[in-house]
Amino acid sequence: TTNSTVDSLICNQCTWDKKKPVPNNRIIKAGYVYILYNPAWKGWLKIGMSHDPEIRCDNFQISSPYRDYKLYHKRFFTDVGGAEQEAHYNISNLSSKRKGEWFKVNKKDAKIAINNL
Repeated sequence: TTNSTVDSLICNQCTWDKKKPVPNNRIIKAGYVYILYNPAWKGWLKIGMSHDPEIRCDNFQISSPYRDYKLYHKRFFTDVGGAEQEAHYNISNLSSKRKGEWFKVNKKDAKIAINNL
């Protein structure tokens, strides 16, 4: 559509924050909380959200010369934003270090934490 109003920027999977209608403020309603890892960073996991974790993993591959990012786990949620926040909180309590969405934590513990949401 050529209509560029905020209301025209609504799709089935996403909605826009009308107070700040810019792409970085898009909220995914339904999707997956996922766990990515890279063997080069032993013990570090990325906990994120996406409507398609496989594509998200492929996007990470671009920045790695070895193309060694792996999708370890994903789980679907109707409120993926809330689930991701809760996952970050719970996994942060299990991890020894955190840098943004990257956590130094055991893969199995992170998977259990997401499955228990």
